[in-house]
Amino acid sequence: MKADDREQDFKIPINAGSDNAFVGARVPMSYLCWWLGQQLQRDGRPVIDKTGLDKNYDFTLSFAPELPPEVSKDNLPAELRDRPSIFDAVREQLGLKLQAEKGPVDDYVIDHVERPSAN
Repeated sequence: MKADDREQDFKIPINAGSDNAFVGARVPMSYLCWWLGQQLQRDGRPVIDKTGLDKNYDFTLSFAPELPPEVSKDNLPAELRDRPSIFDAVREQLGLKLQAEKGPVDDYVIDHVERPSAN
């Protein structure tokens, strides 16, 4: 992962590249954390940026997709089976660490529903 001093151009900064790897260009750390959280949706936990890094970064990240426990890795194409987990890939390829911690999280609960009133 290397710093990229150019301003973010508001294009989608992380895209699927060749060989099913993800390529990031001018990615702010806050966006990378959001994106990692999307990849880990099954866990239902957000990824929070505690790095203090405020630049944009270029990187390539290659990992095996997170699968539900009932799905075997044998169902993946051969080229994806041998890839590291997202946790190992982030550490080995980006030099960052995804670390589980406990902390406050906002939840939204819908406890009542009404039909809208007629105009």
